Amino acid sequence: MASDDLLTAAEARRFVSLGTADLTRGTLLAQYVTLASRALVTRVGTIIYGTVTELRSGGGPHVYLAHHPVKQVNQIVEYDNTTAATLTAESNTSKSATGYVVNLTNGRVTRRNDNTTATFPVGVDNVSITYVAGRFSATADVDDRFKTACGLILKNAWRAQEMNMGQVDEFDVPQAAFPRFGIPNVVKDLLADEWHYGSGIGD
Repeated sequence: MASDDLLTAAEARRFVSLGTADLTRGTLLAQYVTLASRALVTRVGTIIYGTVTELRSGGGPHVYLAHHPVKQVNQIVEYDNTTAATLTAESNTSKSATGYVVNLTNGRVTRRNDNTTATFPVGVDNVSITYVAGRFSATADVDDRFKTACGLILKNAWRAQEMNMGQVDEFDVPQAAFPRFGIPNVVKDLLADEWHYGSGIGD
């Protein structure tokens, strides 16, 4: 199982009705859990905390982080040519010439200078940002809404592994349709208020 999986092995088995006595498909199920987890992350943003360092190009007042929601920004360093400056978070009581503010929901970082919006130095990949994105510390802490949504994606995908033919008299008759889409509509309805923050670390 991957560290950013949203379901434990036991939870995954319950969603697809795979008993613990079936030892032959455990590895395959783990792969499906990872795929289902990352499919959900691409729609609602990062779910399990992860730390990432990104490079962004300056020249404007804003840069956007790839993974969100953001829990915290650890460090921002901008380079004006070869001169480095470490930025500090702006607050109501601190307004520095090398400040920034970050929107934790959509990952927008705004450069600030003495209580006014400023501009990052012009350059290619000259703004280095280290931050933590996500909502929960580990798989065990993930909210039931996200676990259920992931389980429904998993259950839908797992249909490809199930026996989908039955027999009526001497004829083989399909019992279940092969999945034609990755994310059932019910998942979007369950997480309508979270849809679509953007991509996540598991992408």
